[in-house]
Amino acid sequence: MNSQQRRDICQFTSSALGFYFLGLSEVFAKPPSPLSTPHPRIISVGGAITEILYELGLGDFLVAVDTSSNYPLQTKTLANIGYARTISMEGLLSISPTHIVGSEHMGPAHVVELLRKYQQVHFHQFFPAYSFAGLLTLVQQLAAIFDVVKRGERLQHRLKNEWQEILSSNHSKDKKTIPPKVLFILSHRSSEILAGGRETAADAMIHLAGGVNVANHFSSYRPLNKEALLQANPDFILTTTQSKKFLDAWIQDPLMAHVPAIFHRRIVSVEANQLLGFGPRLPQTVAHLRRSFVI
Repeated sequence: MNSQQRRDICQFTSSALGFYFLGLSEVFAKPPSPLSTPHPRIISVGGAITEILYELGLGDFLVAVDTSSNYPLQTKTLANIGYARTISMEGLLSISPTHIVGSEHMGPAHVVELLRKYQQVHFHQFFPAYSFAGLLTLVQQLAAIFDVVKRGERLQHRLKNEWQEILSSNHSKDKKTIPPKVLFILSHRSSEILAGGRETAADAMIHLAGGVNVANHFSSYRPLNKEALLQANPDFILTTTQSKKFLDAWIQDPLMAHVPAIFHRRIVSVEANQLLGFGPRLPQTVAHLRRSFVI
């Protein structure tokens, strides 16, 4: 092999290695941040997700939210796409979003499926557990998607400190205290009163607050009548501020005075998204309920 051949081989090898490592850099390179879009436009479907986005400093990129996203107050200035379960593809795309992030409540199913296949918008749907751990995971996922990991870590740290305060406070209480019996009632109109059973956000919240769900003999939400309420005999009734007005007729019924929660006026109401959303206000909400569920 002469010197010219050796030089040719060296040049070829050098070029080949260059292309090889270039290929590796492309494979392992960090994907571009969604916020690298010149003017990102985010639609958030789900109150907890919206609150987390604001906590992560992404509020300026939000262009629309659903009806459950009523906190913080800045959400009032955004376009509203309506009820999360009845969104329309046309309505979403008319806002020209670059990103759509939504909860497990998004629907109908065929619209969600269309969003999964639509290549012009970054779409992410989340299915968080009704727990504090589920909240931390959701924060981590959203922070990663929008490339604000450090902000996510700071938010997680703050939430963990708030949660630890609740656990410490609960540890100091008398362990012999009997957990109060709690019934969650939800209503959107006076003609339909629902009770929250197992595997619901309401059930999880009752347990986190130290209570026992008296409707744990069924799952999901079921219609409730006055006889069933008398039989449940709860110490407390937990409801949303939006539902409370529909319970007035029941509460005023003399027969209902036999229910301890009604006789002693132990009806606790919390805004729906704060109570059932499992967002960043979860520690404060649990602390409030634990103070309220005292006989």
